[in-house]
Amino acid sequence: MTNTLPERSASPLELARETARNIPCDCGARAGYACDGRGGIHLARFASARREGRVTEASMAVVLAAAGDVFTPWTIIPGGAG
Repeated sequence: MTNTLPERSASPLELARETARNIPCDCGARAGYACDGRGGIHLARFASARREGRVTEASMAVVLAAAGDVFTPWTIIPGGAG
């Protein structure tokens, strides 16, 4: 008998983060790479993904909630479980 863990579905923030990571950032981070070396992504990348229709309005709302009360395009949305 093989023990397997049930698959966990990704949260809307995790899905948006993976989508945004596939867009290059103005900070110089290439597509596929984080902006801060720890998995964080600049909010500007999420905005680009939203403009391109890759991130839904609902997912962008989750991203903005993660950004906090005060943010700029250079605010880092941390990596890891969201």
